[in-house]
Amino acid sequence: MWDLHLRCDGQRGIEVKSFVDASEVRISRKQAAEYAGSLNMDSVTVALFVPTEDEKVLEQLSGEQLIDGVSVIVVAI
Repeated sequence: MWDLHLRCDGQRGIEVKSFVDASEVRISRKQAAEYAGSLNMDSVTVALFVPTEDEKVLEQLSGEQLIDGVSVIVVAI
């Protein structure tokens, strides 16, 4: 996966990722939580680019999870 970290005026973080496989999504969530935590942020959004138009797949990959006190929101697009 490729990483791009965005932050605006110290507000909520956004990580942009390119989908490789499902196992990488778990790793990306943990990585995003660690990154946000290191910046004392309590939430981060992962924008996950997936090469499909199948709404069921996108829905399965999307969601919110609390990891180490950080809310990690994955939005598969």
